[in-house]
Amino acid sequence: MLLKLQKSQKKGALISLKKYLKTHDFSEKKQEKIKAKFKKRAKKDTRIIVINSKFYLDTFKYEYSDLF
Repeated sequence: MLLKLQKSQKKGALISLKKYLKTHDFSEKKQEKIKAKFKKRAKKDTRIIVINSKFYLDTFKYEYSDLF
């Protein structure tokens, strides 16, 4: 079961920006700056997925280091 879960995550599971920021222990100030960058670039950048005004990342498919 665990092996199947890991394989499905590697295929392109989305992670919310909020969850991603929490798992990487960014400071509150840094999180606000990152959120502002995402909000500013969401309409132009195809790597940022917006669902119901929430931002999602596909870290297996894209690289986001320029936004962090």
